[in-house]
Amino acid sequence: QLFNGIGFRSFTFDFAFAPASEAEGKEIENIIKMFRFHSRPNFVGGWLGDGLYTFPNEFSIDFKMNVNNEFVDHEFLPKLYNCVCTNVSTNYTPEGFWVALRDGRPVSYNLSLAFTETVKITQREIKQGY
Repeated sequence: QLFNGIGFRSFTFDFAFAPASEAEGKEIENIIKMFRFHSRPNFVGGWLGDGLYTFPNEFSIDFKMNVNNEFVDHEFLPKLYNCVCTNVSTNYTPEGFWVALRDGRPVSYNLSLAFTETVKITQREIKQGY
């Protein structure tokens, strides 16, 4: 066997939303648009025009838990280096059929986000909690 190196770790997070009001529906829409926007690159512009991409934005993801009304690092979940969002998937019919609120928004959403770390993890980082 020939060792060719290691890949970057990837993570998927799934969220279920069910807005109870029009305001909550708008907030869910803003959350989805934010992830879509920041998961994509842009063009460098200038004399390079639309031929060269910028890097997509990075996300800092921390797992926290509430201990005596203070948020502390979650001891049972790994630490993550900065990540890029590699996929945003939205299901507007998680029940299997279309149901909408009076303003036309879906009654529920499933949002799935895929992230890939920007640093490759070795045994050293695993010992440090990554």
